[in-house]
Amino acid sequence: MNNNQTLKAGMFKRMGLFFTKYQAILQPFTKLWNIVTKLQAKDVQLTNTIQQQATDSTGETKNKTRLKDAMISSLLPAARKAKVWANEQSNTVLETLFTINQKTFLPGDEECLGIARNVLQALNDNAVALLTYNITAAQLTAINDACTAFEAAIGKPGLIRNVAKTGTQGIEGTLKEMTDLINKCDDLLPAEFKSSNPDMVAEYFANRKIGSTGSRHTTLTVTVYSDAAKTLPIAGATVSIVENNLAAVTDATGFASIDTFAPGNLTALIKANGFTDATISFAIKMGKEVDLEVVMVPVH
Repeated sequence: MNNNQTLKAGMFKRMGLFFTKYQAILQPFTKLWNIVTKLQAKDVQLTNTIQQQATDSTGETKNKTRLKDAMISSLLPAARKAKVWANEQSNTVLETLFTINQKTFLPGDEECLGIARNVLQALNDNAVALLTYNITAAQLTAINDACTAFEAAIGKPGLIRNVAKTGTQGIEGTLKEMTDLINKCDDLLPAEFKSSNPDMVAEYFANRKIGSTGSRHTTLTVTVYSDAAKTLPIAGATVSIVENNLAAVTDATGFASIDTFAPGNLTALIKANGFTDATISFAIKMGKEVDLEVVMVPVH
């Protein structure tokens, strides 16, 4: 989900609140309310699509992590025993190679696979001697299978990107349908109510603007993600301004906004379960808006 889509989704959320607020006034205008009802249904569809995109992409990532852990778990016991064998053979090169632990596998996925393959190759090269340390052919086969499974998983970054791309295209399609509906509201609502309820019509168009409510308020908007590609929004993250204790919570699109506060040099604090707190300094002038995009770092 790109930033433009996030801003549009935020606008439609505001419009949903507007229609709920003025339902009693708008509902008797049947033609208009039928469009609003369709718009509300599309908003539910949009939310579900956003959540499904996040679930699909996260599922791929979790599977890759599981396979990496399985590879490491199968390799470490054999490496520990082989380290003792190498020490007794006074083979410092192999002893160093077999000296691995969980922290050895903290670099990127391809680097981790390369380390595992190198250790496995050394185990296979010395398989006969290592039989006396209960490192069997079946164990070496199991390690190889685990490496192969992880290799297949990290060979799928394109799949993860395609999941995100497909989700983004689905979101764009829904947003287009919603835009077509809201354009009809743009014609019907003011034509019907401008004379009888001008304040409501003014509020409609204030909320109708994409990106912000178009007010004179000083506004901070923040979109929070869990991945560098900015395809996985984090819902339920708390966004606050440290200096004034104002706060908001991100919606399903990872979007939150805070407005009506004194300008100046300020600090945004973002908190989300499972992630390290993020702080961002920003400067803002009276009546202006600052948009931030934040990628959270998981807690290790």
